[in-house]
Parts: sequence; structure tokens; C-alpha cells
Amino acid sequence: MPVLEVAAGIGEVDYSTAKDACVCVVRIDQAERDLSTGGLMVTTERGTVKNGAATIVAQYRSQLSRLHPGIGPLAKFPHLYCQPRTR
Repeated sequence: MPVLEVAAGIGEVDYSTAKDACVCVVRIDQAERDLSTGGLMVTTERGTVKNGAATIVAQYRSQLSRLHPGIGPLAKFPHLYCQPRTR
């Protein structure tokens, strides 16, 4: 994000935080998509079990809440917060 270094004054630590937030948003989107298509309960060789994506999405939401603008490290750069793609 070299442009952001000049335009927004983002430094190396801020770059890492912005990248982490974007990865969280993308992974949440992927997990939600899996839950929408596969459902909360899935059938495996062990029988019907909770979809692992439900646990994963909860962990990523928790991580994102620590990075969310206004309450975490990204507070000084709210314009860098990544939004999931709209379909």
C-alpha cells in the first residue's frame, strides 16, 4: 500500500493492522458463504455435526472487533476499513 503511506500517513504497523482487518473481513465473508450453502449442521463420516465454519466465523468476528474503527488500532484510519463485496 505505498499510496497509503503518502495519502493517509500509514506506517508499517498500521499497514499490518489494515491488512489483518481486510483478511478478517474476507474470511468472515467466506465462512458466512459456507454456512449459507452448507448450513449450520453438516453430515460427515461421524454423523451430523456442527459446521466448522460457525466456529471459525466467531473467531474472526472476535478478532475484527479488536481491529474495528473507533475501538481499536484502526481508529485513526477509518477510511482504510475493508468492506465485504456486495453481491
